[in-house]
Amino acid sequence: MTRELEIQFQERSIGVLLSQMDKIFNLLKNSEESPLIDPDFSPKEIVLEKRKEFEYIADRIYNLCIAYLELRNLSIYIEKFDKRILPLYGNRDELSNISVNNIYDEEESLLTKTYREFLYSFRAFGGGEEKHLTGLDYLVNILKATNHILNEKGSKPSKESEVYNSVKIVCDVTFPKAQFDGGLHPFYTNAKCYKPDILIPSLHCAVEYKFAKTEKVLVKTIEEILIDVKGYSGHPIYKFFYAVFYVKTGIITENRFKEIWREKNFPENWKEIFVEGEVNP
Repeated sequence: MTRELEIQFQERSIGVLLSQMDKIFNLLKNSEESPLIDPDFSPKEIVLEKRKEFEYIADRIYNLCIAYLELRNLSIYIEKFDKRILPLYGNRDELSNISVNNIYDEEESLLTKTYREFLYSFRAFGGGEEKHLTGLDYLVNILKATNHILNEKGSKPSKESEVYNSVKIVCDVTFPKAQFDGGLHPFYTNAKCYKPDILIPSLHCAVEYKFAKTEKVLVKTIEEILIDVKGYSGHPIYKFFYAVFYVKTGIITENRFKEIWREKNFPENWKEIFVEGEVNP
């Protein structure tokens, strides 16, 4: 993995972990008003497990940030980073409880807020109207424009391959593929060979397309991807996955689709994209 790609991988990983910490913090913050429910554990036991999970991720993100800063040769910045961050780790029992109000008077984790303040200096973590677009941002824009790409080609698809092959052409001319030896290799397990529809080794990213003309078929395809998730794990190159669902216009609302997706509890490195469009009968 080249230095540039290693940095991009770290940036993406840090962003995913910060989002996970935010989710856990908000769950814990609201646990008194909305108790966490699991048939096998008491609310108190769940809270304790969530706190442990928060601490575990906090350790991972600290190590990632140090590696990220070292890769950028920012030794002085690391010293400042440590002086600000490490005191927050002093009382680990309270790590997930320490909060602060932001400019919108909303309560948020002091730890994740401090991380973001330091990371804001880097373009990949910048905010505001001049947000820096990473390669993954460009990819998402392309995937969300699936219907537009098909319309430009005058294509009204009747099967899955007609959808992803049209988008694949755009991805091929946008992202380089020659940066890894074997970067296009499929995902092998003992029982099955998995081959995503679009592979982008330069972004450590794989894309799986699904095509549905009815809500029933759509739900089935979501369940199929959930089964495949395990087969896609552990690859030396591909770490991030997008599942794009191209569905016949009007068969389901995007809110309903997202609700079904959330119920399946996909891993954090899997993201869904919902696209409506015309299909051949």
